[in-house]
Formats: sequence, structure tokens, C-alpha cells
Amino acid sequence: MLTENLRPSLECILPKERVVVVSNGVDLLSPIDSVTAPVGEVRFLFLSSLIPSKGTLVFLEAFAEAFNVRPSLRATMAGTWPSAELQDEMRGLAERLEVQHVVNFVGPVYGEEKASLFADADAFCLPSYYPLEGQPLVVIEAMAAGLPVIATAWRGIADTVDDEVTGFLIARADAGLLAERMIYLADRPDERQRLGRAGRVRYETSFTQRAFGDRMVKVLAPFLTHSVGSRASSSHKRLR
Repeated sequence: MLTENLRPSLECILPKERVVVVSNGVDLLSPIDSVTAPVGEVRFLFLSSLIPSKGTLVFLEAFAEAFNVRPSLRATMAGTWPSAELQDEMRGLAERLEVQHVVNFVGPVYGEEKASLFADADAFCLPSYYPLEGQPLVVIEAMAAGLPVIATAWRGIADTVDDEVTGFLIARADAGLLAERMIYLADRPDERQRLGRAGRVRYETSFTQRAFGDRMVKVLAPFLTHSVGSRASSSHKRLR
């Protein structure tokens, strides 16, 4: 089980003592030199599967609301479109909200291109309400990149983002709530840096591949010890 908030999904079918939390771990993306933004610009990044329940519409509506107050804001939306129809719908919404000129839709990204998006951003947003959400790796990657995260307190996300320490958790996928936090961070570069540094520390202590491996070894150690002991006992009996 990836986080404490996800326990109920397994404890309904397994005894509580058999459910163990082992959070995700990811490799650090190759560092990329960021591109200096024009003075005053603040760049928000959304990166996930571009389906509505990941918060795509919420993000776009929130960004438009924040942009109307702070015209220096910019946004990038990256990820795989589930259909051409939804892509057209999102682009159409951007036009109706009159933010098509400040929102960059870049599609799926990998490797250095993905690392560049994180390096160029000032904050990361994921207002997900995806029913099967676990512990999104992209949230961990954002913290590894030193970005403050604004996300919903939804399933495993609530155990990953430390509210007001590494970012902000909003109670639900609501454009108004997200826009409020966007404006707050846009106005406070020192706060963005503080949250981003704390997120990087949280990544290094809890969400690296090594930390994941250490947790797995700890969980599996009793079973490995038992297995080794059983084989040794069997060998002893055969020798006798």
C-alpha cells in the first residue's frame, strides 16, 4: 500500500496487520538549466494524463481566474490526450476563457524534455479527483525539482504533500480554491522558494529509489529470514 490514506481500499479485504505502507520512490530527473522567465512572469505547470478527473478543466479555469487578477501568469499543460475530441474541447475552453495566448499545450513529454518543464516552472498543480488515484509520481518529481505543489487533499496525495510545508492542499477540486493559492504563490517568490526547498528535502529523505528500496527490504526481511531458516532446517533434516 502506497500511503496511509489508501489503507481502506485493502483493509476491506485483508486483515489490518497484513497491510503495510511502502511509499513510492523515483529517480531524480537529470538536472536541466532553466530558462529565465521575463521579469514578473510566474509559470504554473500541470503534468499528468489529460483527463478531466485529473483536474485538467479545474486547472485551466483556475488559471484563467488567477490570470485575470495577475496578467503576468503563464501556464503549461503537458501529458497524453485521451482523445482528439477532448483536446479540441480543452483548446476551445482556453479560447473562451481568453487565455489561449498564455497557456502552452505541449502533449506527452519524457526524459530531458520533461525535466526541462520542471526546471522552467515556478509551481506545480494537480487538482486531481481521479477515483483510482494512488500516489502520483509526478507530485514526487515536482518536489524533487524543488517546486511548491498545489494539489487536492485526495487519496495518496494528502500523504505526499505536506500542507503549508512543501505546498498547499486544497479541500476539493475547485477552481476558486486553486486560483486563490496560485495568486498567493505568484505574489510571494520567497514563499515559493521556501516551499520548494522543503519539498526537495522531503523527496531526498522519503521518496528516492533508495528510500523505497530500504522500505521494501524492511517489510520483506521477516519473510526472507523465515524462508532462509526453513531451507536451512530442511537441509539439516536431509543430512541426518
